Amino acid sequence: MRTLLAAFFIPLAAQCQAGSLCNAQENTVFSCNARAKTISVCASKSKNKNDTYIHYLYKDAKRIALDFPPKEQYDDRTFRGYFAYGPGFQSYLTFANGQFRYYVYSNYGDDSYSTTGQKMSIAFDDSGVVVLKGLHKVAHIKCSNSSTRLSAAVIRHYVIPSDEADKFQEAFFDALSE
Repeated sequence: MRTLLAAFFIPLAAQCQAGSLCNAQENTVFSCNARAKTISVCASKSKNKNDTYIHYLYKDAKRIALDFPPKEQYDDRTFRGYFAYGPGFQSYLTFANGQFRYYVYSNYGDDSYSTTGQKMSIAFDDSGVVVLKGLHKVAHIKCSNSSTRLSAAVIRHYVIPSDEADKFQEAFFDALSE
């Protein structure tokens, strides 16, 4: 019986990338742990943007609680993204699932110094998921560590750039500051 169980579970475990819920046929676009939860955004390894399938995976302590969107419902307009450089880097992917809007985000930067050597900003690394219902925050899951951050290259390659006039964007940024 033990051999039968091992034969069943080992191939499943081998399919996942380290620290990610993505399988071996996918690129990990984002992945992090938040307490007993794992959050990943996975994309097919197609070099052609038109053939790419992206999905969001959320695993609680016991099971995959959300895998969105179902592959048969995927549309290349499902995900939108945004990135900015400032003192550091800020990016997010956003998608709507029913009456909820999800923002998967990464914000990070190194210490920066002026030409005279004065410290201008301190290093930061913050990522997670904000969930809005309408313009109200329902959840803010902060990652305890990010094994894969969102990057400008990911946003450019996999998603449609977000309209900066997005009415949810202000609510998202407000949720980050709380």
